[in-house]
Amino acid sequence: MPTPPRIFDNKPDRELYPFLNGILADADALSAATAYFSIYGYDLLKDKLAGLSQTRLLLGEPASAASPDPASQGAKAFDLTEPGALEPAYALRQRPLARACKKWLRQDGIRARSMKRAGLMHGKAYLAGKDGAVKNGVVGSSNFTMRGLGGGAHPNIELNLPSDDPATLAELQAWFNALWDDDELTEDVKQALLDALSRLGDNYAPEAVYFKTLHELFRREMDEAPDIGGAARDTLAKSEIWEYLFGFQQDGALTAIDWLNRRNGCILADSVGLGKTYTALAVIKYFESQNQRALVLCPRRLVRSWQRFQVNRNPAQFAEDRFGYTLMAHTDIGRESGTSSTGIELDRFNWGAYDLIVIDESHNFRNAGGKRYQWLMERAIKAGGKTKVLMLSATPVNTSLDNIKSQIDFITAGDAAAFQRSLGIADLDKLIKDADTQFKSWMRDRAHAAPSAKPKRNARAAPNAKRELMDALGGEFIRLMTSVSVARSRKHLRAVYQADIADMGDFPTRKQPRNEHPAALAKASKDESEAFYYEIAKALAELNLAVYNRSKYVVGRAGGRQAQREFNLVGMMRVNLLKRLESSTCAISATMERIIGKLDDEMALIARYQGGGEQAL
Repeated sequence: MPTPPRIFDNKPDRELYPFLNGILADADALSAATAYFSIYGYDLLKDKLAGLSQTRLLLGEPASAASPDPASQGAKAFDLTEPGALEPAYALRQRPLARACKKWLRQDGIRARSMKRAGLMHGKAYLAGKDGAVKNGVVGSSNFTMRGLGGGAHPNIELNLPSDDPATLAELQAWFNALWDDDELTEDVKQALLDALSRLGDNYAPEAVYFKTLHELFRREMDEAPDIGGAARDTLAKSEIWEYLFGFQQDGALTAIDWLNRRNGCILADSVGLGKTYTALAVIKYFESQNQRALVLCPRRLVRSWQRFQVNRNPAQFAEDRFGYTLMAHTDIGRESGTSSTGIELDRFNWGAYDLIVIDESHNFRNAGGKRYQWLMERAIKAGGKTKVLMLSATPVNTSLDNIKSQIDFITAGDAAAFQRSLGIADLDKLIKDADTQFKSWMRDRAHAAPSAKPKRNARAAPNAKRELMDALGGEFIRLMTSVSVARSRKHLRAVYQADIADMGDFPTRKQPRNEHPAALAKASKDESEAFYYEIAKALAELNLAVYNRSKYVVGRAGGRQAQREFNLVGMMRVNLLKRLESSTCAISATMERIIGKLDDEMALIARYQGGGEQAL
């Protein structure tokens, strides 16, 4: 027969809970002093505890009274990140076990008190008695938890010493009673334990589980959400641009400001027609109010659109805001001499002098190997102080996710580990490369699944296909994109910003186009509108557009490549005019005025030559 152990350290055959079950079998009372109490510790002793007429729990840590569940400071039910954690089987028993523990604790003979101050009591003791006298006891380091008592696959290594000496047990009983009866040090926590057990054991409505899941998934985003009532809003509320914006644009501006301050950059990727320019103006206004300099880079065709807000324009839109940003065209990037499209001497221009760079239509910089991209990265973003970058694009991704990588590199200045601490992303390059592989695989699978109905480039993916794509891309990539970008669609606005939709009126519904030849259209119908478009197409076909086709008027010309190039250019111009007409009457009018202006200039040049020869030129 093996010799009974003299100490209990939870090594094989020296676990504490079998010894406690043994001394409780011949007892009617238990006094337990422990820092932590868990339902899994109760599970190891519940059969013998049920036979006691009195149990006193003295908890050393106040937090344990409110958290008797496995996620408390004691043993944990299932934590994949913790070596030696309990097996998943214990987590599956959590609810019924919490209910059983609550039923036991509600008995009149069960009482619980806790120390009022954390860290004040470190001793652990289990005293079993009968007929008012303590018969056996254990003093040591084990908490009233699964691992503390020696249960589970990986119990704690503890050190506990049993005793049946009457004098020792009497002193231990006196020590326990002194703490139990001291109202300045301890307080009753039985109801707190019962309430906590109710939270563990009760059934929850499906929506409560859903909202809890959402909270845990987006805890980081909610904790880092911009303070809508904070300093940025207070600053912008005084501006003219702020009053002009709809609510969704204001929220977009505040989020972009937060990402710029927190991540050093942001991609504003709202759908076409949602006013990204005005949202960006609010962002610029905020940083200019902080005495920071802003540089706006836009396609050359949009220079006039951005110029109308600058303070040196008369009249300037939002004149009270006195926008002082510097404006350059994309085509000015990389030039070291001459004058920019906005009249700036390029040989004296300091690209690295700006705190904020706003890049309109940033998808034009999707090629990281391009000359303009490299110039902007080295001369503007990396040069000087730390530069914040706001990018505007309704289509930041064109052919692959590598397109987004080049734009995010503007935010990180090319540092692949820039988000390691804030987002837990160790290697941006690898993350986006892996996500791009999954994206391309998803596209191939969709094409193979329906070869006869291959999805078009801009076709909307079915809901199930979108979910498959999100799953394939992975949570880390989704977390990255939601942490550096603001992207809302018209559908999103209808669902979330109903008041804004009511103020602005709903978005227009685009009619499906009919692809018909103008001549066939005219024959098929005598409708005035159809005939009108036929007349426009006919008029455009009759345009000489001589300013783009000079070779046609060279005396003695022999044709050749230049003539063919100019002939092709004229055809492209006619197509361009049709596109302008489709866009708006304003667009076609502006384009025609520019063409007429070029023709007038050519005619004036010819007139000067005829009047004074080459010297007149």
